[in-house]
Amino acid sequence: MNLFKPDFFSSKVSKPTPCNLKNLTPVQSLIDTHYKFIKIDNLEIFSLGGGIELNSSNLIVKDGNKKYLLKILDKIDSKDLISDQVSIVLFLQTHKVPVAKILEDNFGKYIIEKDDKYYYLMNYDSGVFYDGSGDLFHTTMLEIINLSNALEKYDEKLFLKKGIDYSVDKIINSYEIASSQRKKWNLLFTDYEYLTKTWDEITKTIDKFSANKSVIEGHKISLCHIDLHPHNILTHNGKVSSILDYSSFENSSRASALAFAFYKLSRQSIVKKIGIDPIVIKNDIFKAAEMLVKKKYFISIEEITLHTKVELIRRLFLIMMLNIKSDNQSWNFALKMQINGLYEIDKILEK
Repeated sequence: MNLFKPDFFSSKVSKPTPCNLKNLTPVQSLIDTHYKFIKIDNLEIFSLGGGIELNSSNLIVKDGNKKYLLKILDKIDSKDLISDQVSIVLFLQTHKVPVAKILEDNFGKYIIEKDDKYYYLMNYDSGVFYDGSGDLFHTTMLEIINLSNALEKYDEKLFLKKGIDYSVDKIINSYEIASSQRKKWNLLFTDYEYLTKTWDEITKTIDKFSANKSVIEGHKISLCHIDLHPHNILTHNGKVSSILDYSSFENSSRASALAFAFYKLSRQSIVKKIGIDPIVIKNDIFKAAEMLVKKKYFISIEEITLHTKVELIRRLFLIMMLNIKSDNQSWNFALKMQINGLYEIDKILEK
């Protein structure tokens, strides 16, 4: 089993692709009308191709040495929901959380509605994706705790997005549906052989959830950032310069959100530091885990493992249900990552 191998999120930099401006007349028109401080004569636009916020169509807008990130959202999300996201970011700025500054347009508005899209513009902070080098792991975990504490102070009643269901019964129901479709896995999943090979481990994990139902469901559901993986964190000069992906604010299990972030960042540190004394890496990771326990986010290090697996299984079944119910295979590339995570978090936190 190939654990701790570089994956999609292991790259340190995004690779923007220059766009042909002739194909972006609506975007140029929008910038010219709403953002006069960007000089059209110097304009360059780059596609990120999912390099920042994987399932998005963001563009980098460059005016000389100045860079901006233009968020483009389909109207499948309501304007009120997007307004919520903007309000949360503005709130976080007042609490000194490193988030990108969202800019007002010429008319004092943050969100622009045009044709079938919504747009808003942010400063594009300098930096590279979190890569786990040096002391970044500890520094970044402190920023994530700062973010989590700030979000606790935000009035979640103002946030319209429906929360994620972390009930064990919901997880078991998804497991049973996935199991019932086993004969069709070879038609649905590229990695169906790997899924079949590891299904016993997945089953054992589900059984453990049943045995720890009160622990899993006992954590508060509150406003969280649920997707703090390396490509949603920019770093510069050894510090976090910006936390990204504001569509990932959810009313969610804070325990699962923090545990997932801990796993993704510690995994990246291990991938980055292969060849370095593993005892040194382990010590850094356990210090961060002990810090989370000391601050009473978890009652034990074992509970961090449990909640990491809850989030990984939730994501695994989300991918499977997209295939089974909607014939949507767009996230199949991430299926193996979730399965490997079940084994990797055990390795990360084994004593």
